[in-house]
Amino acid sequence: MRADDDSLAGRGKRTAGTVDHDLRKGKLAPLDPSDSKWHRFALAVGNARVDTSRTLTSESYTSPDGVVVYRFRQGGRTWCRTGGDIRPSPFGAQGGGAQLFDKAGGGGFAGTVACPSGVQFKPD
Repeated sequence: MRADDDSLAGRGKRTAGTVDHDLRKGKLAPLDPSDSKWHRFALAVGNARVDTSRTLTSESYTSPDGVVVYRFRQGGRTWCRTGGDIRPSPFGAQGGGAQLFDKAGGGGFAGTVACPSGVQFKPD
């Protein structure tokens, strides 16, 4: 037995584990509701569908620092854009039509960005 196992923290950890096991009566600890086999199955079924529609849907996510990311879906294609300023150009501001969508965003400028993973987008 190590010297720190006899400390108050070591004894507390051992006691907490024993009490937890006794309260659950030997059953396994419950999983997070979003991490169940049925939830994973439902996600897999939902992602297996191939969308061939031509309808454009949009969703948005606001990051903690206030940056808004828009996610667009059309058919089986997904892409993200961020709002912000338009980049200056020697010939005037860039923008309008397809030119604006072809520019990389980020750093406070509008344009296409990589879609963030593990965040919750809200329908627009």
